[in-house]
Amino acid sequence: MHLQTTHIPVAEHIGQHLPAAATITLPETRFQLSPVVHPTNTVGDPASRTFWSAEANARYIVRETGVDIFGPLPDWSAKRANLGASGRRAPLGKAGLPPTGFELWRAADEAAGVERGDAPVAWHMIGWLPQDRSEQDWLFHVQAFIDRNLVIQGMVADWAIHRQADAQGRWTTRPHVHIVATARFWAGPKLGLPQPNWLTSRRMRDALHDAW
Repeated sequence: MHLQTTHIPVAEHIGQHLPAAATITLPETRFQLSPVVHPTNTVGDPASRTFWSAEANARYIVRETGVDIFGPLPDWSAKRANLGASGRRAPLGKAGLPPTGFELWRAADEAAGVERGDAPVAWHMIGWLPQDRSEQDWLFHVQAFIDRNLVIQGMVADWAIHRQADAQGRWTTRPHVHIVATARFWAGPKLGLPQPNWLTSRRMRDALHDAW
């Protein structure tokens, strides 16, 4: 299977009906995985819009504000200083190439308005990176992890590394990576429907955690 790397503009969003702190505050674990599910109640704290849609999650991780299917998103530009490398990993094969940029995630969000709105529109992952390694080491680890565990299954994943150090070299943002991966078919006759083989079981999610 051939792999593609495509750099996308700065932006992302998570999408589950949870308070911001539930996903943005990184726990003392090596790896975290959350489904992005459209909220049933869209009235509340505007900051929670970060987690409402697949497109918002994808925009958040690359610090790109914009408008998703629910309306204007928060402005994340103040956090751009901690954005490192970012990109997209996708399979190349009979299905062809996925839509570019945020169109991939907008299509998943729109599909959820028609079919299975209670099912995930994406998966959002956060993985800690070793503080004593180089950025090149981080890149190798992140992209290898995505290729070996997600792309090989046919999934598309956007990723972005967040890290920032002060003048003395102390981390003010501990190095970690955000990965937003597809949860629905992105091509073919089942376009937009939930993909039942993509992280839908506890066993699959545990295996992904172990692989990190």
